[in-house]
Amino acid sequence: MDRDLPAIRKDTLRIAVVRDPLVYEERPGAITGLEYELLERFAAFVELPLAVVVAPSPDSLLPIVQRGEADIAAGLLNPHGAYEGKLSFSRAYRHTAPVLVQLREDRRLGKETVAPQGPALLPATFPFDAEGYAWSPDSLQLIRDAARQGEELLIEVILGRVDRAVLPDVTLRAEAARFPHLEFGRTLGPEVPLAFGVRRNANRLRKALDRWLKDPDEQEAREVLTQVYGGDLRPRGPLVLRSIHRPAQGGPISPYDSLFQAQQSLIPWDWELLAA
Repeated sequence: MDRDLPAIRKDTLRIAVVRDPLVYEERPGAITGLEYELLERFAAFVELPLAVVVAPSPDSLLPIVQRGEADIAAGLLNPHGAYEGKLSFSRAYRHTAPVLVQLREDRRLGKETVAPQGPALLPATFPFDAEGYAWSPDSLQLIRDAARQGEELLIEVILGRVDRAVLPDVTLRAEAARFPHLEFGRTLGPEVPLAFGVRRNANRLRKALDRWLKDPDEQEAREVLTQVYGGDLRPRGPLVLRSIHRPAQGGPISPYDSLFQAQQSLIPWDWELLAA
């Protein structure tokens, strides 16, 4: 398929995406995803309308682009991964490393948590070489779950149906605040670049992507967007019971007790809970 930037300018810039919180998600009233939002900016940078082609699986990205159904592949792609030599890649827009995730120890149960012993599952969108990585001195067993993305695997870990998983740290940063019961373990290997893929003969499109990625204003905007989809991965430690300060019998809870009491009939909760 011969379709480079001059031909695209006569038509529409089409991007192939996978459904992933960091790539592309359709939510009520909005479309989100870091890579989608970045490529929206690229389309504006080159003054082209944008259309989205949703791939049924990460493995479908390559044929969709090669057949000309889309011009850019977006799916947390590592230029040195499975598509190396099959697609041409832009310069990296960020880097990511693999991190082990499992349930936090829960001391509220009154017993020690048994360390997970089962294999670690890998999500369908996985930019690391699962076979070539020196994952850990423990010879951690890895199984790719081609049917689930990172968000779905995290839910499986929380529900206890999966002992642990290995996910890109960028995925975990995006999901950290939503899953306080998860413990993010050690980084299991070096970082790899993430980039956008195009057909090997689409040199002008690739060079346009690189110009956009090097543009100072776009670099600043990209940093802001990346922070929006980021979070804290510091060790969290075990879940523990926390004591709640209770005032002396009959004493005030807060300086605003009288205000809460006056509005008690208008609110569905006990005023003492709000004051506390």
